[in-house]
Parts: sequence; C-alpha cells; structure tokens
Amino acid sequence: MPTLYLVRHGSAEPRGSLGDEKRRLTTDGRREVATAGAALQRIGVAPGRIVSSPLLRAVETAVILAGKFGFKGAPETLPEALPDADPADFLRRLGNFPPGGILVAGHMPHLASSLSLALTGSASAGMGFPKAGAARVDFGGAPRVGAGLLVWFLPPEVLEAIAAAGRR
Repeated sequence: MPTLYLVRHGSAEPRGSLGDEKRRLTTDGRREVATAGAALQRIGVAPGRIVSSPLLRAVETAVILAGKFGFKGAPETLPEALPDADPADFLRRLGNFPPGGILVAGHMPHLASSLSLALTGSASAGMGFPKAGAARVDFGGAPRVGAGLLVWFLPPEVLEAIAAAGRR
C-alpha cells in the first residue's frame, strides 16, 4: 500500500538578511525534529525514501530524520516541495512509492495544500500543519489526487509524548 508521510520542519531562524532559503533550524528546531523522528520510529514508520524541499531548514529536517531511519547520504530535494509549489505537481513528481513509503520534509502552506489535495481532491481545505508535526496518508492503489486516506495527523506535543514513552 503506498504511504506518504509529511513532516513539517522544526523551528527555524527568523526571516532576516539571510533570505528565506538560507534559514536554518534553531537548536530547539533540531531537538523538535529529532523528537519527532524518535516518535515516528517508535510507532513503526520505516520509509523507503526521504525527500525534502530544497530550502535549508527542510533539508536539515530531512537529514535528521534520515539519520533516525538509518539512511546514508543526503536526502533528495524536490523543487515541487517548495512552500508555494503546486501540490498537484508535487504529488505527480513523487512517482513510484517504495516499500515503507515516502517521507517528505517540507513547509507551510505546501504541506497543508498537498495533504488537502491528497485527501479531498482540492488543495484549499484550509488545514493547519504545526512545526515538527507529522501526517500519514495511505493510498489504496496508485497514489492519486483525492484518493488518500488520512491514517493519522500528529502535532508535536503528541509526538513528544510518544518519544518520551519510549524512553521510559
């Protein structure tokens, strides 16, 4: 069954003179993503492919998550995962889903639009997506617009509780 995991990057440096594309995760943001990764691992997530937006904070998020799941090397970047990219182009660009599914590290509003499009066929359902939050969408057959089933949507607080339970 094709599975898509969407993870929003953690807290990042404020917008400033660096430009949006060079904003890095903060220390808290790296911790948030590491915690989310530990929780995802604990609930059985084992993606076969990890990709991210080319913006630095998403790439850093993907690198942290890739380390949690034992991936070697830098994750693939997709321009179709940029914050203002067309979610239909993004879903088409993902291509074939490997066993374990695809995990995507990205941004708002793109993640919310892509999730909405996968579930409803419309990118405008107005969903929120918190930093370091995660969602799982399964497709009964070939991944296509409007054919997704939301399995879970976990805010960072829940991911943190799951990770903490695993440390006990």
